[in-house]
Amino acid sequence: MSRRRRSGIILGAVLAVSFVLTYDVWAFTAKYRQSMSGPDGAEIVYQVWMSDKKMRMETDFGGETRVLLFNEDGRYTFLPAQNLYFKLPSLPVTQNDTNNPVEFVRQVKSRQTEALGTETVNGYLCDVYRYRDEDTSSIVTVWIWKEKEFPVKIGFAGGLVESTILFRNIEINQPVADDLFKIPESASEFNPNSLGAMFEAFEEARDAGPQ
Repeated sequence: MSRRRRSGIILGAVLAVSFVLTYDVWAFTAKYRQSMSGPDGAEIVYQVWMSDKKMRMETDFGGETRVLLFNEDGRYTFLPAQNLYFKLPSLPVTQNDTNNPVEFVRQVKSRQTEALGTETVNGYLCDVYRYRDEDTSSIVTVWIWKEKEFPVKIGFAGGLVESTILFRNIEINQPVADDLFKIPESASEFNPNSLGAMFEAFEEARDAGPQ
């Protein structure tokens, strides 16, 4: 994968995460599968749960689960196999940062966009919009599920970003357990000044696994 393509898919992932980080809206829950792919087909897949201001994103990284947690206390990465977590810095706000997917749809419809009609994506009948993002110089095309006003597909073309984000298996306003958004009490916070402890935790998890 070229550096430009790798940068594009990583930036696309950052943008995808950023529009669900900080919001102050009505009660809302969602569960869905989110995938992000670059021009060469490389793909990152997340299982996502949302509830009000909280969010959990799980992905497989080298055969191990990685969890991103966003709750009232901040943003975290949690490594279940090592039972370690560390706090992440806040992302800078850009014009492409929106709140949750519902607010993202609102902002898309409130800005100057080109309406491209309707299209069915993965079984969801969608309204399609296109606009130019000033932060990335990308042309952004958005497919919005008509029935639930929820994004189904987002495409970034040109500029700094070349990626496609797909939302599948979308469940809106279904019960979501609050524990999903909490760091387990037994987990240890990663100390960046003690890398040795982290490597020990990795070794322990590896040795405790199937032989």
